[in-house]
Amino acid sequence: LGTMGAAVLVAAHVDEAAAALALPLFGAAPAVAVGVVGAAVVSPLLLAGLWQLKCRNDERLGIGVLNRAQAKVSLSAFALDDSQRMDWGPLRSSCAGLGGCTSGELDNEQLLELNPPSSSDVFQLSCSRVSASMDGSESEQAPDGEEEIACVQCTQRGRVYWVLERGGALVIQEVPRMLIPAYAGQPVSK
Repeated sequence: LGTMGAAVLVAAHVDEAAAALALPLFGAAPAVAVGVVGAAVVSPLLLAGLWQLKCRNDERLGIGVLNRAQAKVSLSAFALDDSQRMDWGPLRSSCAGLGGCTSGELDNEQLLELNPPSSSDVFQLSCSRVSASMDGSESEQAPDGEEEIACVQCTQRGRVYWVLERGGALVIQEVPRMLIPAYAGQPVSK
């Protein structure tokens, strides 16, 4: 469902919720009036605002990440000045908001597009292994049980990166543009 889906669900039914609250307080006639005003004015305004937010999010360039490591990895994008880099689902230390995608998990050879809900073009990308525990659930730990240090790299919108394993450590590197079909044959510019 996601944050945007929950917001649309609330906006679509705000008139019904307001009418249900007004009914025991004011009676049937005022509750109907509240429901009509909510359906005719409030819900469309909220939905139009969410639609505009979605369009703005869709206009921003994303960050592409391809997992070339042998392990499943967890990725999260954070603001450049975020020293905490904490992610508790919908609550984050930075890059929190409606729309966009700020984190995800990738199996080997999978591609993920991150599009943080922020006007910034440069982000920190944090990457760590996701390993299966004995009970079948997944946790972010190193395979030997020790706490693994997350790989953190600065990334930029409109670029494609890959996650590689070098000497047992995860590394995030930009994919050379000459390997991306859309840029093949174009001169390299920095």
